[in-house]
Amino acid sequence: MTGPPCPAPLDERELIEYWLGELPDDAEAAVDEHLLGCGHCSARLGELVALAGGIRDAFRRGDVYAFVSGAFVERLTENGVRLREYRVPRNGSVNCTVTPDDELVVSAGRRVPAAPGRVPRRRWLQVGSAGVDHLADAPPWAHGILVTNGRGVFAVPIGEYVSGAILRINQPVARWAADQAARVWPIDDEPVASIVRGRTAVLVGYGSIGREVARQLAALGLRIVAVKPRPDIRSDRSYRVPGTGDPDGSIPERFVGVEALVEAAAEADYLILTFPLTAASRGIVDGRVLAALPRTAWLINVSRGRLVAEELSQFGLVGCGAFRRLREAGGHGVHVGRGYGHAQNQSLPSHA
Repeated sequence: MTGPPCPAPLDERELIEYWLGELPDDAEAAVDEHLLGCGHCSARLGELVALAGGIRDAFRRGDVYAFVSGAFVERLTENGVRLREYRVPRNGSVNCTVTPDDELVVSAGRRVPAAPGRVPRRRWLQVGSAGVDHLADAPPWAHGILVTNGRGVFAVPIGEYVSGAILRINQPVARWAADQAARVWPIDDEPVASIVRGRTAVLVGYGSIGREVARQLAALGLRIVAVKPRPDIRSDRSYRVPGTGDPDGSIPERFVGVEALVEAAAEADYLILTFPLTAASRGIVDGRVLAALPRTAWLINVSRGRLVAEELSQFGLVGCGAFRRLREAGGHGVHVGRGYGHAQNQSLPSHA
């Protein structure tokens, strides 16, 4: 930057809005006057313009693959960029044409619309999810493409889902709603709710999502045990919403390695899966882990269904949601309540 530091520098957002012509006339005139007498802020504006130009050029060269908004697509059209847009239905697919001369590929779905060889100029792939397991069959990184993810973006809402699930398990919301609809008071000797304070949550995986789940559950008074491949590494400096998560790893009562998962499961009132799906983690919850859970424990999976061993798929445990394990007379059993929807009772194999 040129010139001495500015004693009252312009806000970066204000500079961007000035460059885009989005400031009111009086505010624009004030910025004009400031820039005329301030080499420092003028240099900052020049750097922002150069950065924006570089990003624009990277998009036009096909070096960047990123998620974009509808407003961004509209502005591309307004600036003369020719677009072919294919909208992918939920859990569906679409046949689309991608040529080596295409400058930009926009997809409304989760899947990558073209293999790396189809877009040879692609250098960077930004996915909107935290997990990248859906790319494993044709990994872009094998072609030298940088892949970045949305780690930390979904930690707060997923943490709230887990907190809500545990509260709903212990507070008979459905019964209350039914009583209210029927205009009746609950029977006096019916238990109103269970207290979660003092119970134990075992978190399998302690990345951005696991740390935010831990923060929220600790606020409810739960005891936290974290299971991770490297229990000696407690801190995590990846992206998080300010004021959330557990960047220094101070919340869990203790950390254990994945090899101690069975022992940790024996303590769990809630076994919560936040682990990413990899070749090493596939099937990490097997019959031994399930058998170790206490009689009234719940399995809450907010990651990938295939973290649960395929041998347990017949019991409906391979999806995401909340599942309860019950020990029945004459053997083991499982009560499945995925997403608090339809439930069923089935017997587990003898080794479970």
